[in-house]
Amino acid sequence: IVSLVATDVKWNELKVHKNRWALSVQGTLRPARKPGAKDPSGLPVGVKYEYQESLIIANQIATKLTPNSYHVALKGVQMPLPGATEQQREQSRRELLTMFISEYGKMK
Repeated sequence: IVSLVATDVKWNELKVHKNRWALSVQGTLRPARKPGAKDPSGLPVGVKYEYQESLIIANQIATKLTPNSYHVALKGVQMPLPGATEQQREQSRRELLTMFISEYGKMK
């Protein structure tokens, strides 16, 4: 388990369909470890690392705190999309979604 602390998080949602939202989350992640502990990543400061494209399926729980603020929790799974080209990743995306929908339907 990797435990991270997020700061300066900006969460943007855009309703793109009746039951679909586009989501963008940006912020700073820091390992939740003791000060002075060695950086396990081995990457030098300033290096930009782009993760492989992934499909994220999650449950979002929002609790209204005040008229203008919410506490948000997101819990789910992240699945890397195999494929070297956009076309291969699109095929992987479709296969994973089809598998998820099939399995989700069995749980109901």
